[in-house]
Amino acid sequence: CPNRSRISSCFQWVWCSFSGSRPVSWQKTYIAYSKQLNRMAVIQTAFENMAFCRPYELSSEGFCLSPTTVLTDAEGKKSPLSEVVSAHGRTLVYRFSRMNCLPCIAMHFKLLKSILDDRAQIGLIILCDYHNARDLRILRNTYEVSCGLYSVDRLGIPIEDVNNPYFFILTQDMRCEGFFTAFKETSQQTENFLRALLEKL
Repeated sequence: CPNRSRISSCFQWVWCSFSGSRPVSWQKTYIAYSKQLNRMAVIQTAFENMAFCRPYELSSEGFCLSPTTVLTDAEGKKSPLSEVVSAHGRTLVYRFSRMNCLPCIAMHFKLLKSILDDRAQIGLIILCDYHNARDLRILRNTYEVSCGLYSVDRLGIPIEDVNNPYFFILTQDMRCEGFFTAFKETSQQTENFLRALLEKL
């Protein structure tokens, strides 16, 4: 009987309001809704961070790095930046700090591998600020890095002040272009940007 069902539901909600309990279906809906709100808040924060980083990206655009900047590889060998870049021409650079979150870095390595697997001709170097060669070797082995992996303290460009992982293109004359600050929460936007960027190489 429909009326009996409605009456039963009313008594159930009245009882719940006094007892402090809630129907299981309502609890599940509330939990799912809360999780969705949390995800939306995280993504909104990531986009706000991207907007905050944009002025730093623009001020770094066209900046010329010093060709004598010293890079140290996983074996401890030191090379000038000009020597590393000249082997590739226009080079995609991924830059991060040891202070950045490991899940973000892991996601970026995975993304780079998936995008570059069929683009072996693309030059890619990874720059971090690890202080010794042993840490670089651990990083290389952990993420199965097959491209150039180097340590350098500072590049001297404005975007470094943000202290967040980023990508850019480095030309043979040491000019920086196409900056993009990457966040774990916006992985799809990072992938879209990288694919568009690689079409220009």
